[in-house]
Amino acid sequence: MVTERSKIAFIHATRLAIDPIEVTAKRIWPEVRTVSLLDDSLESDLKKAGNLTETLHSRIADLTDYACTLNVDGILFTCSSFGDAIEEVAQRAPLPVLKPNEAMFRNALSGGARIAMIYTFEPAVSGMEAEFGRLAKEFGSTASLTSVFCANALDAKQSGDVAEHDRLIRECGRRLSGFDVILLAQFSMASAAEGMHQTTKTPVLTSPEAALTDLRNRVEILQQKAAQSC
Repeated sequence: MVTERSKIAFIHATRLAIDPIEVTAKRIWPEVRTVSLLDDSLESDLKKAGNLTETLHSRIADLTDYACTLNVDGILFTCSSFGDAIEEVAQRAPLPVLKPNEAMFRNALSGGARIAMIYTFEPAVSGMEAEFGRLAKEFGSTASLTSVFCANALDAKQSGDVAEHDRLIRECGRRLSGFDVILLAQFSMASAAEGMHQTTKTPVLTSPEAALTDLRNRVEILQQKAAQSC
């Protein structure tokens, strides 16, 4: 009997997140089937609204509901700006629904007490800081998070200049000292990770790898439980 491969959905609010997570999936979970859903107006609408409105919450819920109709085993959101809305749908969804940064934050908390986070999309940072704070409290951790905005990097990426995007992030990371871990906040920043590893001795974590590893573990545990109950 041929066992059907796992199938997961990625939900994106920007096209820039698609390649990083697809590349990561091919590397660390090559047998998985993936489907990508994109609403690239979410990011601009959030920036315009200034916060997560009821309408934006509803749109995140609608995207989740649609993904569930595709017979997937798990869902991963790739935009770091919608954490509260994702938490809401995750509580009622019949399958694992993951926020983009929770797994990376968990890994960071086990890596040290002084954590730096480089980010390129300004509307995302307050929600991410709040999420980190809640998780640290849950873990009983006194770790601190220092958020550092990398100006112009997102503009460079959006214009297609990946090399400049990565260079700006490397330079930003080079100026950080005394930290136990450096986080690259957005999925779109993953292309800068290799260069960061070469320019700093501080461990650098990216959200695509941490999130996808977490999702794979959750999906496989559920599948094992289902097989044992048959």
